[in-house]
Amino acid sequence: MSLRNILSTRKILNTSLIGQTRYKLANTMVYRNYTASSRPAPTTAVDPSAPGPMLRYEKNLPKLIVPKLDETLDKYLTTVKPILSDTEYKKTVDAVEEFRKPGGVGEELQRRLLGKAANPSVVNWLEDWWNDLAYMAYRDPVVVYVSYFYAFKDDRLRRTPAARAASLVTGALAFRKQVAEATLEPEYARNEPLSMYSYRYMFNACRIPVKPSDVEVTYDPSTNNHITVMRNSKFYIVETVHEGSSCWYPHGREP
Repeated sequence: MSLRNILSTRKILNTSLIGQTRYKLANTMVYRNYTASSRPAPTTAVDPSAPGPMLRYEKNLPKLIVPKLDETLDKYLTTVKPILSDTEYKKTVDAVEEFRKPGGVGEELQRRLLGKAANPSVVNWLEDWWNDLAYMAYRDPVVVYVSYFYAFKDDRLRRTPAARAASLVTGALAFRKQVAEATLEPEYARNEPLSMYSYRYMFNACRIPVKPSDVEVTYDPSTNNHITVMRNSKFYIVETVHEGSSCWYPHGREP
């Protein structure tokens, strides 16, 4: 069956206002799975021991390459040249050439970097440094300069803030379920899978302020199912699971 026929069938089955949230979510999932099944198979091997489809390529993804020392130094000089005066740039070139000398500090540090990248227990040689310098040790306001945010189009079917919020939470919880169960289809670029490792921080995770660098903490999604709701400057904890069952679709109804 073609993608158009699949989506048309779902549209016929979901004509009621109550079913439209589920219909839109189902269409997104169908389209994602359809495009995944219709593309040529990636060259990356599948790991049969992966905990779920989302992570089936993770173990066999190529590692981040360590650039050659000369490439790194030449790129550094190209990068800083526009922001330095002639005098400053000459001093920088002298320092770089001293660092580049055979048997010098640069070669030793490059050797250590290659050793770290070759360590079987290291997935990405840059990850720790990048997370620390770009995020965890970054001291500017997180909300403005670091955290991403979403802007949503107007919803003509849900005109009250409560209904709109409930609808958004419904979709977020459905997506969270796929991430927690590792059933989400991986992202692809040029027909090759991308790492889905960082998705574990999308839900049930937070950063704890610590000097000089914050730390991340994750929580078991099977036992931590509440959301935080703010109204009139007050915060409320709302459980989304009760006695093992989702309470977000009471009696089959949706917002």
